[in-house]
Amino acid sequence: MKKASFISIFSVVSVLGYGVPSLAAVINFDDQGFLGPNAFEFAGDAQTLNITTNVGNVRFSGGVILTNATNTPANPSTAYGTANNTANAGIPNNPTRQNPLTIEFENPIQNFFLDVFNGLPVSQGLEYTVADDIGNSAKFVLASNLQGGFQKIGFAAAGRKVTVTADTTPGAAFPFDDGIYGFLIDNVSFNTTLPDDLLTPVGAVPSLPTPEPIPEPEPIPEPEPIPEPEPIPEPEPVPIPFPTPTPEPPTSIPEPGGVVGLLTVGAIALLKKKH
Repeated sequence: MKKASFISIFSVVSVLGYGVPSLAAVINFDDQGFLGPNAFEFAGDAQTLNITTNVGNVRFSGGVILTNATNTPANPSTAYGTANNTANAGIPNNPTRQNPLTIEFENPIQNFFLDVFNGLPVSQGLEYTVADDIGNSAKFVLASNLQGGFQKIGFAAAGRKVTVTADTTPGAAFPFDDGIYGFLIDNVSFNTTLPDDLLTPVGAVPSLPTPEPIPEPEPIPEPEPIPEPEPIPEPEPVPIPFPTPTPEPPTSIPEPGGVVGLLTVGAIALLKKKH
């Protein structure tokens, strides 16, 4: 029956924060003496719980107490949970039950963790968001309750209020109706040290090992100074020789010939006769 499968074999994780105050507190609902029915349809309206701890009062709201919830081998004890009406999950609606569940603290806390039980036999993991009232939040995927897994998830919570919210976007809880949710919480602890085996939040980048420091390079020695070059002496002036003029050859008298030559010879003969 789908009614039974809704709360059978819950998937569980633990949600944690960081920092270690001097006082630690753990709230286990069995130790508080709470008792309730074994299914949401018999639980009635939401119950507000006020619990006194060694670091102040803690208030739970939005859910109901279930004891030995049907088919929950992961936690057969008392837990605090919420669920809404879904036709194919067989859970009657009660508008006083809320998503998210809210946990309020009298004094600011650090290092918050709790067990979260996914109550849906979804075909894939279902996302849950844990947030505080000063802006810190983290998302985690819990396996289907049919897988019966138990894991721890880490969250850096602080402030005075923490909420746990199931994803109800369309298709998130397929094959169930859009908007379905159903989960329980237990073993609420804060101001404690984180365990090592935490589930990595959605989108978180795993921390890398710190690289070894790069050694300082050895200093480069100062270069030896370059000596000043000796001055280059001025060159002695070189006399420029002037060229000796070459004498032109004498003009040759052309040999007499032809008519001009005869006339010249005749003229010379006449001059000789006069003398």
